[in-house]
Amino acid sequence: MEKILLIDPPYRYLYGKSQTATEPYFPLGLGYIAAILRRAGYSCKMLVDLGRKDFLQTVMNTVRDFFPSLVGFTSMTMNYPNAVHIAREIKKTYNIPIVIGGAHVSACGAKILTQEKESFDYVILGEGEDAMVELVSAISLEHKNFSLINGLVWRSRDWQVVENPKRSLKE
Repeated sequence: MEKILLIDPPYRYLYGKSQTATEPYFPLGLGYIAAILRRAGYSCKMLVDLGRKDFLQTVMNTVRDFFPSLVGFTSMTMNYPNAVHIAREIKKTYNIPIVIGGAHVSACGAKILTQEKESFDYVILGEGEDAMVELVSAISLEHKNFSLINGLVWRSRDWQVVENPKRSLKE
């Protein structure tokens, strides 16, 4: 069974001066994605920063113990630097694919993978529920075909960034 870890990074800085950008809240979009993944038969855990000072250590311990086949981040502009920082720390220790979605990356598109070669392997643009299920399914297949996943940005075998057609909004 594929295991997915979903992370909502802190809206405060993990390094340097600790400043709060917003009060902690439950990320509804990430909750929807977790529910859809569970309904599709995948094991899924969520980590949400609720003001913990040791959030990075909590993430690293969870990755070590749960050992997911995919780590997913959501990101607004305010917590994007923390998403990058945490993803880099995961990549330093574990060879796990990492995907990021959310408002910030949906606005930036393919530029995220161009700039963040050491952090993220995939970007999901727009609504992520169906794209995440399709991505997890493609990752688990021996012959991966990422070109069929609308809303996905990915790297080809020669490291070219590919942006698939956008996914249409559900009615």
